[in-house]
Amino acid sequence: MADTRRYYGCGLVVPECLESCRVLDLGSGSGRDCYMLSQLVGEKGQVTGIDMTESLLEVAKTYIDYHTKAYGYKTPNISFVHGYIEALTEAGMEDNSYDALISNGAVNLCPDKKKVLQEAYRVLKEGGECISGALWWEDLLRLAEEVGFSPPRLVTVTAITVYNQEMKDILGDFKFLSATYRLFKVPRGVSRPCQAVYNGGVTGMEDSFTFDSQYTFKVGEVVEVDGEVAGILTRSRFSDKFTMQPSGGSPGPCAVGLKNIELEADFFFDYGTEEITDDQDPGELLAALKQKEEEVILAAQLGNALLLENRQLKDRSETLQEQYADKFEVLEQDRHELRLKLTSCQSQWESQVSDLERDARELSAQAMEMERAMSSELQALKEQLNQAGSHSSNQDDELISAMREQVARLTQREQAIEERLAGVCQENTELRDSLASLHTQLAAQDQRNQQQSQQLSEAHREVEEVRSHSQQLQAQVEELQEEVSFQEARSHRDSSLLSELESSLGTAELGLGKEQNAELHRQNAELKRELEHRQEQTEVVQQAIKDRDEAIAKKNLMEVELVRSKNDMMSLNNQLLEAIQRKLALSQELEAWQDDIQIIINQQLKAQQQTEQLQRKPPHSNGMSFFKKPSTAPASSPWASQPVSPASWSSEAEQEKTQSPWKQWL
Repeated sequence: MADTRRYYGCGLVVPECLESCRVLDLGSGSGRDCYMLSQLVGEKGQVTGIDMTESLLEVAKTYIDYHTKAYGYKTPNISFVHGYIEALTEAGMEDNSYDALISNGAVNLCPDKKKVLQEAYRVLKEGGECISGALWWEDLLRLAEEVGFSPPRLVTVTAITVYNQEMKDILGDFKFLSATYRLFKVPRGVSRPCQAVYNGGVTGMEDSFTFDSQYTFKVGEVVEVDGEVAGILTRSRFSDKFTMQPSGGSPGPCAVGLKNIELEADFFFDYGTEEITDDQDPGELLAALKQKEEEVILAAQLGNALLLENRQLKDRSETLQEQYADKFEVLEQDRHELRLKLTSCQSQWESQVSDLERDARELSAQAMEMERAMSSELQALKEQLNQAGSHSSNQDDELISAMREQVARLTQREQAIEERLAGVCQENTELRDSLASLHTQLAAQDQRNQQQSQQLSEAHREVEEVRSHSQQLQAQVEELQEEVSFQEARSHRDSSLLSELESSLGTAELGLGKEQNAELHRQNAELKRELEHRQEQTEVVQQAIKDRDEAIAKKNLMEVELVRSKNDMMSLNNQLLEAIQRKLALSQELEAWQDDIQIIINQQLKAQQQTEQLQRKPPHSNGMSFFKKPSTAPASSPWASQPVSPASWSSEAEQEKTQSPWKQWL
């Protein structure tokens, strides 16, 4: 959505003499320039704006009725068309239909600038003018020649001043210029040099009309113009503002060939002086004819000689004209360079003058502001001085006493914190001693655990040996059983003996196993009791370690609090020192203010005496009367005879406010 409250144009160059003209605005946007042109062309003129943005055209159309009423027109003389400036045919623009074509910074945004100029050339009438921007000079000259416009006429050149120092450093010696050209649709070579007389009638240029940088016409003054300018002035909207007359010695549409007229008059002058009659003698007639023939031959020879002389004079005139044109071109170049230098110097001078004026205004404003600030500061100092004499000493004493009480409280607090810190340190040493004893007990317990583990491993080893021995005995019993089974048949005694041996061996083995098992159960119970005892000792050690950590944390907190209290005490000491220094500085400033005020009062008394003396004298008008201070004080002042002490200054100042208006002026 376009912002209708802003104007994004780049400075419109409006041509002169637009009354009753048809004007086309390329890239009209929201219609700001079109409405200005609508007022310039008048009710009989017509303004058309074309743009490719529909939202801007809608904004422009909403103000047609408003401007029609504001300008006092019966019907609107403005319209807006949607289209592209490089395709005016599609937008319905007819050939040779507009007197002027204007574009405010739109042509440079089109990719095909030549197409835009071709369309502009098509819709312009013969003698129509095109003003658009912003193109590079060489591109404008090249495109104008390719499209068919007459050579652009330079109007003004302005130097572009760069104030940014960083940009100046980047540009170096490069300069930028802004130029304004006139571009007309006039056929080439249709006119020759003539004399132009300005009749006036152009609004705003009633006395003189500046056509370009080369030609400036004054009312009633005859000005020699070249063929291009003559063609523009006779075919454009300026045709009724100028009177064209032939140029001296230049044949063409504006000047008739006078030499040919003189030649014809000389050549045929004698043919009408004598009459040939029919009743003359043939001999006389033949002699007369011969004489006439000789005269004709002589006239022909004379005519040839005159023609040859005329051709030589013409060649010489052309040579002189070429030399004059070359010299004139050199002079024009020098003049153009001088104009550029003059323009740049003028712009620099104007910028310097504007800077100096701005600085002067700023300095005057600063001086006034400083004067007001000084007066307010003087009043504030007086009030502070009145208050400082009564309150400053009491406030400083109260502040110092409060600081001392706070320092005493902080000192007591610091002593209490130091006592607590000493108790915490003693408790910490005791905890460290108990921790060391616990460490020794843990080491002894670890040694006992290692011994018991060794004993337990030896008991396990002995149990394994007993089991292996029992297995060996079991193997022997099996062997013996096999032998008994083989020898059953041999003897019954052997069997009884074998049974006795088996029973004895079984009894021995059973007794041995029971004793070993009981011994192992007893050792296992002792190991369990010892393990429980060690677990209890481990819990005690962990609790001791936890207590130690808590004591260390408390100690750290106490140290941090002690450091904080020390910092607070140091800051309070610094504040106390600053308060003392501030009191000293205030006392020094108070003394300085008293001295300054005494000096100011003395100066004011002197000034009052001088003004009273001047008032006694007869008045004289001079240039400095503006700077005199108004005074209505009596002739005799008590300040002149008595010195003023700082103690009585405040009461006397109040009297002074009512008795001396010059004090308020100061």
